[in-house]
Amino acid sequence: ERPVSKGETSNFKVVRKEMRGVAQRAEAFLKMMVGSNENVLPVFVVDDISYWCLRDFGTNLMKISHEQRCTSACHETIESYPSHKRSLKTLGAAIDSYMKRTGFWQAENKQGHEEVALLLYSKLDDRFDLVTLKCRRN
Repeated sequence: ERPVSKGETSNFKVVRKEMRGVAQRAEAFLKMMVGSNENVLPVFVVDDISYWCLRDFGTNLMKISHEQRCTSACHETIESYPSHKRSLKTLGAAIDSYMKRTGFWQAENKQGHEEVALLLYSKLDDRFDLVTLKCRRN
């Protein structure tokens, strides 16, 4: 990575400040993921769904996480991958259950988290996908 010189941009200080802010947010996010044993990153494993289908599901889930349930994400993904209907519905139900059981998707988010990270794992392709969902605020 080549540093930005003063001659290349008239907003040199603004660019550097923004770059530092992004680096700090990235560092905080990584610390949250690997933090203490209390904050174990949940992993949802699927046997028969390809990584790309799983990634589409994760993308759809992040788009609608404000709804506080997986139903819409399941339906959107099933439109593109109808052969995985049963597995996607099971995955959605498992994520819904986890989010409700841990209190992330309840009226009173007791942990005070604004977002939660999950890993989706495709056993078929041996690949992970990271999904970050919004939580309800107190």
